Amino acid sequence: MDQPSEPGAHPVEGQAPTRAGQPGHDYSRIAQDLQIRRVQVDAVARLLDEGYTVPFIVRFRKDRTQGLDDAAVRQIARRLSTIRAFQERKKNLLANLSQQGRLVPELESAIAEAETPKRLDDLTLPFRQRRRSPSHAAREKGLGPLAEAIWLADPALTDLDAILEHWADPELKLDAEARAAQVKTVREGVVHILSEVVADTA
Repeated sequence: MDQPSEPGAHPVEGQAPTRAGQPGHDYSRIAQDLQIRRVQVDAVARLLDEGYTVPFIVRFRKDRTQGLDDAAVRQIARRLSTIRAFQERKKNLLANLSQQGRLVPELESAIAEAETPKRLDDLTLPFRQRRRSPSHAAREKGLGPLAEAIWLADPALTDLDAILEHWADPELKLDAEARAAQVKTVREGVVHILSEVVADTA
């Protein structure tokens, strides 16, 4: 007689996400680690995909799991969730790299074959967008040459305050308060650039 399908028939937090209708995976490693048969892992995966919770599977579906207890089913569910999250990360990563025009066949194969998050991180490290540093922002404002002149102790820099004011307000359009604020911004930008130079040469 078929068992009821209502109690606990919906996925819960911490359980492997539903993948109904998607191709199966080889879960041999899970079976090996837990010292059970692979068909048992496959059965739990299918039941989770059908929307059943762990308590329901343990209580009403022992015929399909070949008698797996609560601890075993929960371990399988956690491992499946980890594997599927990792596969989803790969999928999103491949899509992002493809959109950026950086997905060459060799990289695509390497990502597909990656078995650990660390391996995935190592593969994608060169393609990550670097955070925009304060020194980079200062260089974008054109402060690089001024910082370089200060770093090289250019003899032309006889009055640094006047030079900073000129860089801050070259056309003398700002009032005193605005000019002072802009001079502060220029000074801070130069300091950021010089700090980066010092760090790089240390």
